[in-house]
Amino acid sequence: MKKKLCVLILFLFGISFGVNGQQRIKVDLYGGVATTDDFTFNIGIDAYYMFQLNETINLGLYAGYSHFYSDFLGVLEVFGADLKDFSFMPIASSLQFVFWDHLLCATDAGYAIGLGGDQNDGGFYYQGKLGWTMPKFEAFVYYKAIEYEVKAASAGIGIAYVFNLKKRVSK
Repeated sequence: MKKKLCVLILFLFGISFGVNGQQRIKVDLYGGVATTDDFTFNIGIDAYYMFQLNETINLGLYAGYSHFYSDFLGVLEVFGADLKDFSFMPIASSLQFVFWDHLLCATDAGYAIGLGGDQNDGGFYYQGKLGWTMPKFEAFVYYKAIEYEVKAASAGIGIAYVFNLKKRVSK
């Protein structure tokens, strides 16, 4: 499974180098509420390298850092829960659609590498986003999940700053 996923990511990355569209780097900051019983909160930062295939479709790769808190602000400590925080470094391909110049619909899929512990080997990663895009900023809601021994998932909000690298050449 890991080999197939790595081949898919490299294939998509290779295709994107042949594209002569606008290139962008995006940096996302996000936070959300965990949707599983093992965690309470999730925060993170992601960096995307995107290629514009046409006016509607963007394709790229991304890597990030995502931290799932088991007891954010001492919420579960009152109940005597003994859970551990987990951190991941997702590496994924990203496919984004922009409709009516501003409506963003995106999906990411890849592998999340587990950081800092023998109980966390990592697992399959996926994310969906719906948001509003402008030339330099994006605002979005998301749902993300990491499938491993325990499912880590969250839903929340985020913002992104966009750096345009290469302007599209009009013919």
